[in-house]
Amino acid sequence: MRFRHLAGIAAGALTAGLLTVPALTGAAHAATALPAKFTCDVPAFEAQMDYTTDIALTLKRTSATGVSVVAELGDMPGIVPVPIASMDLKAKLSLTVDGAATTLTAAHTAKNMASKAPIDLPTFTGAGVSSTSTANVTVTRLQVDAVAMGIPVAVVCTPVGAIAGSVPVEGTVAPVAKIGSSTKVKVKVSKKKVATATVTVTGKKAKPTGKVTVTVKKGKKTVKKGKLTLKRGKVTLKTKKLKKGKYKAIVSYAGSKTYKASKKTVTFKVK
Repeated sequence: MRFRHLAGIAAGALTAGLLTVPALTGAAHAATALPAKFTCDVPAFEAQMDYTTDIALTLKRTSATGVSVVAELGDMPGIVPVPIASMDLKAKLSLTVDGAATTLTAAHTAKNMASKAPIDLPTFTGAGVSSTSTANVTVTRLQVDAVAMGIPVAVVCTPVGAIAGSVPVEGTVAPVAKIGSSTKVKVKVSKKKVATATVTVTGKKAKPTGKVTVTVKKGKKTVKKGKLTLKRGKVTLKTKKLKKGKYKAIVSYAGSKTYKASKKTVTFKVK
């Protein structure tokens, strides 16, 4: 048995009051409801229908820049004109979180559906990118793919007007405790009285990254200073020709997201 033309189904559903979407139940207390209206195309029937609902959104912090996204939508108007034992349903909800596009997915099997029964959409889940405590969310598309009585039916919905709002992000991510670093410096003076300071920064995990400041002084006078970027945990600074005397090489590692800052000072002589 094949489906009737959807135009007739939609008209029947409207008469029966099935296009009135019931209030959402069971949504989390922290959910933010975005009023939504869609125009839905059903290519299999060369027809359209309207779908009005609230989208209850919950965002939870998963990392410094990541959030999980959960969306609950009200029932869609029924599109099946006869009772069916089961209907496999997969759905995608496209949206942006702080401007970055993502897609939420959902799937379930509806059982023992009456004729023209509203379609209970499953919970949509996915992930987004946001580092703020409140994220700007915009819904851009909804697609529902159903298979009933062996017949595939796609429902593609586009927003009527903007579906957007600010959604609080639940939770915080505890900062990762930094670990200690160790800074060492070796100074070699050439026959031409040029000093080369080689700095090595180490730690228990990967090779440290970040900035190192090397300052060469004679007494209170700075004769050479450089702010260098670590490469494989090392940096090198060369001076110009130095006069005879006693010098200090003062090294300061600024630290990184992983490592704490560290310092080291050595003295050397130019003969």
